[in-house]
Amino acid sequence: MRRALACRVIGLGLAGLGLVGLTGGCRAPDPAAAVRSTTWHAADMGGRGIAAGVASTLHLDAHGRASGTTGCNRFTGPVSIAGDEVRLGPFASTRRMCAPPVMDQEERYLEALAGARHFRLEDGTLRLQDAQGRELVRFVSTVTPE
Repeated sequence: MRRALACRVIGLGLAGLGLVGLTGGCRAPDPAAAVRSTTWHAADMGGRGIAAGVASTLHLDAHGRASGTTGCNRFTGPVSIAGDEVRLGPFASTRRMCAPPVMDQEERYLEALAGARHFRLEDGTLRLQDAQGRELVRFVSTVTPE
């Protein structure tokens, strides 16, 4: 804790002097650790928004598992994160039927998760992107205990 705080203070001080990158033995935070132990709530998919009252979520645990809800069904499967790269699925899921708008969102959501290749994390927002960097899903976070 003390070292992390010292690294942050040194890094901020050096950044103010235009000397970013000279923080000695300080390491950058692991982006994979920052997205784990968090329940992510989809806020937008492909610029089409989210159906009103339909919660699509994603939880990534520290053991390489992803789980969540599509808004209708629950799913679970593997997740692999290395640097800013991510691979999700294949997923097992329940098979309930819901109203057509909910099923449409479910289909788009599962396709977006399967197509995710990169992620960006900034200001409590997780963005899953395809191989070309196009945003597939934007999430907001809720920290959950492991």
